[in-house]
Amino acid sequence: SNGTGCIEGAIGPLCTICQPGYYLRESTSQCEECDTVTEQNYYIGPAIGLSLVMLVVLAGWWIKDRAIAWAKVPENKRILEDISEGCTGIFVTMQIILLIKSNHTSLGGGEMPTPYGKFLEVLSFVALDVIQWLPLNCAYEDGFSAWDALVAVTLTPLAAFVIVLIFAQVRTARGSSPLSVAHVLGYFFKGMLFVLPTISRRIFQTFRCQTYDNGEVRLLEMDLEIDCTSSEYKLMLSYAVIMCLVYPIGVWFTLLAWLWSFRKRLDPAVRRNIEESRVIQMRKQDEVLRDAPITTVALKFKPRYWYYECITLARRLLLTSVALMFTSLSYMTIFVFFLTVITLIIDKECEPYQRRWTSAFMYFLDWQLVFFIQAVIMMDADIVSGAGAVATSSVLLATNLLLVVIVVIDQRGDMKREKRESEILRQRSLRSNGEGGGGGGLSGIDRGEDFSVEMVDMSTEVEDGADGAGTAAVHVSVEAADMVFENPLHAGQASATAVPAVPAAQENRGDNDRPRFNGEPQ
Repeated sequence: SNGTGCIEGAIGPLCTICQPGYYLRESTSQCEECDTVTEQNYYIGPAIGLSLVMLVVLAGWWIKDRAIAWAKVPENKRILEDISEGCTGIFVTMQIILLIKSNHTSLGGGEMPTPYGKFLEVLSFVALDVIQWLPLNCAYEDGFSAWDALVAVTLTPLAAFVIVLIFAQVRTARGSSPLSVAHVLGYFFKGMLFVLPTISRRIFQTFRCQTYDNGEVRLLEMDLEIDCTSSEYKLMLSYAVIMCLVYPIGVWFTLLAWLWSFRKRLDPAVRRNIEESRVIQMRKQDEVLRDAPITTVALKFKPRYWYYECITLARRLLLTSVALMFTSLSYMTIFVFFLTVITLIIDKECEPYQRRWTSAFMYFLDWQLVFFIQAVIMMDADIVSGAGAVATSSVLLATNLLLVVIVVIDQRGDMKREKRESEILRQRSLRSNGEGGGGGGLSGIDRGEDFSVEMVDMSTEVEDGADGAGTAAVHVSVEAADMVFENPLHAGQASATAVPAVPAAQENRGDNDRPRFNGEPQ
């Protein structure tokens, strides 16, 4: 105690404010002395994360030529895409868990016991809350208030965007490789997808005031030094409303509108009645989509789910920010639990990702969220406590690690199965071409790519004609999920090899009597 009834370093209403010379460590909810910052191990997680990033960057620069050559191999390219999607999914899921945990604690919920609690503390840097990393209260004589934190968190991304935009314009003016405003904005939005939940949470915390002394006093929950009836808070509230329109609402609707402008290219099957596998191949070869950085967030989904990134972003904002609008711990927990269950069902039923492995991995990550919230509910309801809470925490951590192992093993099995199925289909297509008299086989197809050709409904309908000859109607469906043509003319060559030779007796017939391929006379 420091003579005020509070523990050392804490002062103010309900001992929730750190006195000068101390800063609030959110992961422990304790006021830590500034002089001992370097002696603590709180920065082990961020230090490890930054070190790994630097090592990866340095290693990539050292072996960039070999890495580029390795990445161009189709099978290796798939591995990199799977790793990228998996790491992004883990990052997003852990960020949601950390922010939910912080919201849960702020409303009076209990702390997560070890070992899972320690595991989350080490990963606290994933929340990307710079205010939590840096003891800014130690840098200012009068402390670093919630008002200061709100301004810093909301203006820093906008300032960074303006600086990068100016840099791009200078490069363009000097004749260097041009970087348009659309490109800068696209990269800015892709970066915002990672930090938007943290920024939005900081904004929504501004709307939370608590009443004390039978309603006579209303104080800001995140900073009890701010009176919610004061002119300072009214200014802070007005600023928060503007930033709410800029960030959670503005970014979400801008992303949806931007992707909407590419919808006909992202899903051309809607207006052209093209099979999904062919659409996926068309999107890979579309230079407009490849030139627009923002479209990469949609290309990982199936064509008809080009908008699904907006759904996942809305889920993250609802779970981490909008949930703060509930003033009761029980109501907020119920809201978060039902939302996670609903999104789990949606992900399972839609399976929106192109890669089957990615859909399965994201589904398991959804279950990780559900398990975490169930553990929180059991501990809040005192269903488990003491040793039981520790056992539950241990099971939760083991389950999360087990899910990752299961999905990795399943991914390796998927790759082997797809490779085996592709080889079987390739042999079948070669035999079909030989029997049909196609001659040249699949010479127009790049054999370096993994591809599959499926011959379906090879039916011949014979109708009586004036001279007794028959008309052959051949229906061919080419499934080109992984097929890449060397040039546009090869598409016609490959199609020609799949059509049986036309009898000489039919060469002089009219268009209506000739064999048809996809409804067109040959």
